[in-house]
Amino acid sequence: MLYTNNPDMIAFTLGRVILRLARAGTPIGADTITQALIRIAGGDSTGRVSPEMAKSALAALRRLDIEDHMTPATLGRDRRPAAAQNWLAS
Repeated sequence: MLYTNNPDMIAFTLGRVILRLARAGTPIGADTITQALIRIAGGDSTGRVSPEMAKSALAALRRLDIEDHMTPATLGRDRRPAAAQNWLAS
């Protein structure tokens, strides 16, 4: 296993990217984090995050199966809109 595939290294990488975004005043979300990792993986210099670290973090994010029940756009045939409707009603 590459050192960059270590869960602690992935957490460090994500933390550094999020901290950089926060310091720049960039809104932090899944899209902005992913875009930043893609830029770094492509060779954008960032200081302490290497392209290899960014690639491992992107691979780890792809392995996650996250269901966002709060966003109506994520609703599919097998998902019910109840969570989103309950949230909007409150």
